[in-house]
Amino acid sequence: MRSTPLTVVLLAGVTAVATASSACAKRTTAGAPTKVVRPAAPAPVATVEERRARPRETAVYVDGVQKGILRMQELPPSFKAHDETQGGEPIRRWYWAEYARAIGVDLAKVRAVHFHGGARTSIVSNAEFARVGKDLAFSFTRDDGGKPQMQWPSKKLNVSTLIDMLSAVAFYVEKEPPHLDDDGVTLRMPDGTDIGENLAYTNPEQGTGTRVYVDGALVDTVKRKRLTNDLLAGGGLEGGETSKFSLALYAKKLGIDPAKAKAVDVVAGDDVIARLPAAKTADVTFDVPRHNRGHAMVGLPTDVGSREARVSAIQFFVKATPPSRKLTTIDDAPEAQKPSGERAGSGGGSGDGDE
Repeated sequence: MRSTPLTVVLLAGVTAVATASSACAKRTTAGAPTKVVRPAAPAPVATVEERRARPRETAVYVDGVQKGILRMQELPPSFKAHDETQGGEPIRRWYWAEYARAIGVDLAKVRAVHFHGGARTSIVSNAEFARVGKDLAFSFTRDDGGKPQMQWPSKKLNVSTLIDMLSAVAFYVEKEPPHLDDDGVTLRMPDGTDIGENLAYTNPEQGTGTRVYVDGALVDTVKRKRLTNDLLAGGGLEGGETSKFSLALYAKKLGIDPAKAKAVDVVAGDDVIARLPAAKTADVTFDVPRHNRGHAMVGLPTDVGSREARVSAIQFFVKATPPSRKLTTIDDAPEAQKPSGERAGSGGGSGDGDE
């Protein structure tokens, strides 16, 4: 039999593969659709308001009752910072034992303190809090505000874990503290039930909204659905339809006599945007519009009339001396602005404005 040279066979094979590939390419072009990979659409350009940080509030609870928020301007006026150094750099620290006393906690009765940082919880038992409680501290990410973060002492600690940024803090005094499951993450009530998304013994109604303080103590959180017609400014318009409420009437319903206040501070985030004398509160009105993150829009008196601002806290100083503070204009306070694209609705009707 006549043999075929190896080079001829190889050439024939290469030719066949090339022919098949060409045919396949033609069939792909003319027949089955090809998968088109389009470049990702550019992300929409964020507005100034969207780019602005909106930190979630870090609440402090005692046996499930909210006692305050860890924001620079909402700390009790009697509670002072300590100027120290860390790694050769200056740092301002606030100590937890002093904070607990400022909100009325008896340190000798503390059964446990839970420092929450997202999904993790640092559990400090009563014995450990008695041992190192005076050394536990927190600071803020900015010298003049920002998010609160833990400052742990440089000593051996007997705690469940160490967290950095704080999302909530819970003191347990009269009630039995929850405990960690075997997974080291899940918190369970004393009877073994899973706590879920909320903290132990807390009422979700406490939630977000404009907070009201008297001499540093949290006395209420403004809720639209709890604002009754007897609080309407001027007794209401003809027909009883108005969305503006009187700050003075609201304060009196809480048992506060605004006429006796030494000052009333209005806070938006980390900024104090107004300090009102008692005489000015009679003319201040507010509303809680929908889609405003539960915060009140307060009409503040200015040299050119009333100016609305979104407010996170209203602080009455009746017996306590108002602290010395720098005032920020409404335009320079990021959290005093209503979110862009949202209409300043009346908040009337059935909407409660609580989010």
